[in-house]
Amino acid sequence: RSPSPQSPSPDVPCRDAAQRLAPGGDKVLLFLVDQAQRVGVSLSAAIVEEMSAYVRLIARWNLHHGLVGGGVAAKRKAARGDGFSDGDTVAWERIAGNHFPDAVQLAAALPAAITCVDIGAGAGLPGIPLALLRRDLCVTLVEPNQRKCAFLRTVVHELGITVRVQAERMEMLSAPSFAAAWSRATWSPTEWLRRAPVLVETGG
Repeated sequence: RSPSPQSPSPDVPCRDAAQRLAPGGDKVLLFLVDQAQRVGVSLSAAIVEEMSAYVRLIARWNLHHGLVGGGVAAKRKAARGDGFSDGDTVAWERIAGNHFPDAVQLAAALPAAITCVDIGAGAGLPGIPLALLRRDLCVTLVEPNQRKCAFLRTVVHELGITVRVQAERMEMLSAPSFAAAWSRATWSPTEWLRRAPVLVETGG
C-alpha cells in the first residue's frame, strides 16, 4: 500500500484561524498545527474552522446529553446551566487537547484512500477529526447508543463530510470489510486485539 500523502506545512492563515476561533483554547489548536506539521499532515485554516465548529457542537450537546465525561465538577456546572459554553476553554482543552492528537497521528499513519472503522465511536473522537484531516478515507463510525448516533449524524450534516454512521454493535458488522479499525476506551488493549481481527481484511 502507498503511504499517506505528505502535505505542505501549515501557513500563517491557519495560525490566525486558530487564534481567532478558539478564544482561550487557541494554544491547543496551535499545538495541533505544530504537531501536524511535524508528521506531514495538512491542517489548513479551513480545517481549523471545521474543528472549531465540531468542538462547539460537542459543547452544546454535552450540556444536556452527556456526550463527553467531565467528572463531578463539570456535571455540577451543567446542572447550573453554565457548563461547556461555545468558546469554553475547558471544552477546548478537554476535547481538542486530549483527543485531536490521536486523529493527527492516525492521519499520518494510514495509507491513502482506505476504508476504516471507529468502534464505540461515542462523540466521534478521533473519527470525526480524522475525516476532516483525511478526506480521502472512507470512515465508518459504529456506536450502539442512539443519542450519540443522532449527534454524529448532526455533525456529519453540519460539517458536510462523507462519514457513515451505524447505530449498531460491533458484532452486527459484516466482516471482514475494513483496512483499518480502532477503538478507544471500549475494551482493554488485550481484549480489543482479540476482537479486532474479525473486522479487518488480510493485511489490515
